[in-house]
Amino acid sequence: MSRIPDFKRIVKEDYPDKYHDLIDKLALPINSHIEQVRNLFNKNIDFENLSQEFITLSFTTGANSQPISELKFKTNLKRNVRGIMPVSLTITSTTGQFPAFIPMISFVQADGIVYIKNIGGLSPNTGYQMSFVTVS
Repeated sequence: MSRIPDFKRIVKEDYPDKYHDLIDKLALPINSHIEQVRNLFNKNIDFENLSQEFITLSFTTGANSQPISELKFKTNLKRNVRGIMPVSLTITSTTGQFPAFIPMISFVQADGIVYIKNIGGLSPNTGYQMSFVTVS
């Protein structure tokens, strides 16, 4: 990874006297902003800083291995969801097997509601709790 660039603060003494009043007014907000951005890039970008959210849904599959009830959730992302990535899966019934591969999820979005249309790879007649990350 690249090294974070050094930051030289804006100080009025670096400029002619006639600009000191202007530099006094501009230096604090500019220096503060640059410092905050620089701090973010110093290993401080976390889940909350990114355009994504963590969702958990509980459901049961039918004989066709698809959820029996409609799965949907309201997204708080500012842009449309572009992808859904499963991160954990728990079997909540006494039957069923864990998928042999990561379940793929197809979905559509309308008016801030994400409707899950298909989840591939699940066992039939099984209760699940699935957590996933949505990204925009």
